[in-house]
Amino acid sequence: LKPFFDQWLRRGGWPKVTGRWSWNAARGTVDVEVRQEVSGSGGFMDLPVEVGIRLPDQVSPEVRGVVHLQGERATASFPVANRPLAVTLDPNEWLIADTHLEEVGGAIGRPNTESAPSNPPPSAHISEH
Repeated sequence: LKPFFDQWLRRGGWPKVTGRWSWNAARGTVDVEVRQEVSGSGGFMDLPVEVGIRLPDQVSPEVRGVVHLQGERATASFPVANRPLAVTLDPNEWLIADTHLEEVGGAIGRPNTESAPSNPPPSAHISEH
């Protein structure tokens, strides 16, 4: 628990998590890029950021996986059957963070799965930058 207390209680500031997403119809994926800025001192936080995707037949977003944000930026790709109506960060509001995610028209870029963490969610391909 020491890392948790060091990160959240013993240093000042909080994270601002922003990102962008795009629908890749050719691959049937939602590509997400997530970035963090940290107010105060102490550097980047170690943040598991859930990604929620709302498809046309759903009332609310379904969590499709977690992007483990350990530095400034991480990307992920989530397979989906149809173009989503919405994509959200932290849909269950677990993080103490300001979050914002916007759709972009162009490709975000294919995530580099070779540098993915050893235990990514089964539905996501993740890379950290």
